Order: sequence, then C-alpha cells, then structure tokens
Amino acid sequence: MKRSNTFLLINPITLFLFLALVLSITALYPYMRYDEGLWTYIGRIWVDNGMPPYVGSVENKTPGIFILYALSEIVSNGNFYFVRMIGALSVLISSVFIYKTVKQLYDKFAGILAMCIFGLVFCWFVFDGSALAQTETFMILFSVLGFYAIVMSAKYPNLNTLMYISGLALGLAISFKQISITTYIAFSCFYFIYLNPQRTKRKLVSGYVCFVLGIVSILVSSVFILDVFFAIPYQDYLEGSWAILTNSGSKAPTIKMRFIKFLDVFVFSKIIIFYPLLVVVFYNFKLILNTFLIGVMLWLIIDFFGVNSSGYYYGHQLRQVIAPLSILLGCSIATLLDKGLFPKYFNYKKVLILVIFLFFPYYQVLYSGFQYINRDTAVYELIGRWLNDNTSDKDYVYILGADENLIKGLAISESVSSSKYFNSIFLSGEMQNEELYQDLISNPPVFILKEIDVPIDINVYSKKNIDYVENNYTDYENIGNCQILKRNR
Repeated sequence: MKRSNTFLLINPITLFLFLALVLSITALYPYMRYDEGLWTYIGRIWVDNGMPPYVGSVENKTPGIFILYALSEIVSNGNFYFVRMIGALSVLISSVFIYKTVKQLYDKFAGILAMCIFGLVFCWFVFDGSALAQTETFMILFSVLGFYAIVMSAKYPNLNTLMYISGLALGLAISFKQISITTYIAFSCFYFIYLNPQRTKRKLVSGYVCFVLGIVSILVSSVFILDVFFAIPYQDYLEGSWAILTNSGSKAPTIKMRFIKFLDVFVFSKIIIFYPLLVVVFYNFKLILNTFLIGVMLWLIIDFFGVNSSGYYYGHQLRQVIAPLSILLGCSIATLLDKGLFPKYFNYKKVLILVIFLFFPYYQVLYSGFQYINRDTAVYELIGRWLNDNTSDKDYVYILGADENLIKGLAISESVSSSKYFNSIFLSGEMQNEELYQDLISNPPVFILKEIDVPIDINVYSKKNIDYVENNYTDYENIGNCQILKRNR
C-alpha cells in the first residue's frame, strides 16, 4: 500500500511538536500535586537549610528526584512548573527514542504510531497526566534510552560499550525509582532473546557483564557522591531508599484494598481501550511474531508485575508499562494494515488519525485547561502564607498526619519541620515514634498543624507523642481544613 507523503503528521518532527503542545497544556494544571509538595519541601530544606535527604527528611525514593527538586529550588525558587517542564521534555525525548528504536527494527510508520501512542497515553487522566514531575517520568526516560542502546548493540560491533551505556541508563532509572529493577530483569531477558542469534555465547556473556557493571557503576558512585559531597552517610541512604520499602507506608495495607484499586484502574477506566487491541494482536500473533516483539512482550509482562508491587495503583505508577505497550501496539497496527486486515478504505493517513482520535487525552487536556483558566487560591497556599507571616527563621513547625494541604503548605512556606518525619507516612513503629519524640523535645515546634476534627491517630502516634501535643499545645486558628495549635508559653 502506498503511503501518503503529504500528510504532515506522518513525520516525527511534526508529531514531536504536536505532542509537545499536548504535554504543555496537560502540565498547565495550576496546583501543586501531593508528591510535588513532598519533594519541594525536601529540595528546599536541602538547599536553604543544609538538611539533605535521608538525614533531614524521610521519603522512600532513590536520590534522583531529590536532586532534581533541589535544582528546582536553586533555579526557580521551588516552582513546580520547572520540574514539570523537565518532565514534559523527558516524555518527548522518550517518544523520539521509541520512534528511533521501532524504525530501526521494524518500520517507520510503526515507529510513528508507537511514538504517538506513547506521548498521548502518558497524558491520560488515569495515568495522572498532569503529574509530569513524578519519578516514573524520568525512570522511563532512562529505561527507554537503555533499551535503545541494547537494540543498537545488535547492529554495531562495539557490543560491550553499548551494553555498558545501557547499564548506565538503567542505573540512572533505578536512581529515580527502585522498581526499575523489574525493567532490568525484562531487559536481561530481551538481551538474550534478541541478540542470541547474532552473537557468540562468549560475546553475549561479556556484553551482559558490561551491562551489569554499568548499573553497578551508577549505584556505587551515587552512594559515594552522596556520602563525600553531601554528607549523607551510606547507612542513611540505604535505610531511607531501600530498607524503607518494607515500611507499611510503601505498600497497600490490605489485600482487599489492592483488589479494589486494581479493579478501579484496570477494569473501570479508559485503560480498557487496550484490551480489544491486544486481543486483535494476539489473534494475529503469527503475523507479528519475531524476536524483537517477543522481547517487548516480556518487557510488558514483567513491568506489569512491577506496576502491581506497591498495591496503591496510583496513576503515575501505571506508566511503567506504557513504553512496551506503545511499541507493541504500534508494530501490531502497522503490520495488520500492511497485511490488509483493516477495511479497504483505510490507509496510513486514516489509521494515524484513528490512533490519535482513540488515544488523545481529552479529559486531562480539558481538565488542566479549565483549572488553569479558573484558578483560585488554594487552601495550601493560604497555609503557606500564614506560616511565613507568623514564624521566624528560627521557629520550627510540625504536621500531624499526612493531609495534602498541610504538606503542600509546609512545602511552599519557609518553615522547617521539627523532625525528619515531617509527616506520618513512614512513622510506623516505636523506634520512629521515639525518634520523633526526641526531635519534638530538641526542636519544639511553635505551631503544630493538623486536620480539623480529625483526632490524632493512636495507631500511628505513640501515647508519649500524643500526650506531648495535648499537654503543650492549644487551639489557635483554623485555615480551610487545617487546625493550627500553638505552643503554650
């Protein structure tokens, strides 16, 4: 079938600009998101107060995202749009390398489709489209770059160099989120499936060793850099980014909750649009069968287990499967069109328009645009301003619970929490509660913030900490859903 060379969208540059526009509108959502508040606070106190992550604050992420938000504090004074735009650029770069990968191994039109599906689906509301500053955005960027390096290693003689580069990319992906380990497993499978017919066993093993060395190089050097240059002891780093994953705050509390959330995202959401397409793919499996797509299918399956690991099923966590899914669908749709399995009146132009129509993030674009146009002052902004007006540089504050308005209010203020447990998410036992108590004694907060009419959770806070608050603080002021308690003088 002859392709239309006059249709502008069948061009990676035009598609890049189109996706850039969609991503920019999506990123316009005018309010700070929950995780953005957590990481903005961590970046701010690292830069402004010399309190590095893992030492001055607790959060269960590897250091990449904290470094990015510290950079945001330096460059933009913590403006969340700065990191979002870096995230949007990361998505665009990822989409370009998906196109280059598929074009190299399959077909240019398949690459266009994969690039288009990836960029549009990334913006879906169910995938937290406006949350472009999430860890997964940058994790996926480095995963896609690592995948491209593996693909290129089959074409060029310098296998070991390219596999080492791929390992470096995967190491950076892990440095943004630990669950990239499942992608490492997937890429290991892909490597041996795809390159096995093209390389001797000796070369395969040496290439894989270089791949692992690349990952290890990044992980070891990050520990060294954090320890030597930022005074973050390796014990604190390992505790705060790896051991903490066993903490109750890192996984869903019950099987029932996991099951309900699984149904919400995989049954009762727009994700169901993929299912009939995947049925068609597998029905015509023999038409698209090759080692490249077998490896991509394994990538999709293995990362699907990664998506399910925490059990919370937040939209941004689901993004881990978008890259392999986009590659698979792009190649499959292009093949089915070439084989004449579309209705006769379909050509490449019409198929691309259909793909854009099916995968366009209508709701997220309208939602972000509407919120931007009708923006009003948020409760967390009122809280942040109040803290700045009523505290000095030497005053401490503390948040009880993990309400998003309280956390984001703390983030945009200039205040510092009395404890590295600046919220209750990872306050899960006697040891953490005792450390919190000592922090409250050493750095007594002038104000304690909590949700109005929400009792202090006795399942989270120890009796000693509850007694400390009740004996030393009285109700002072309310802002939105925030109750402010002031220390008795």
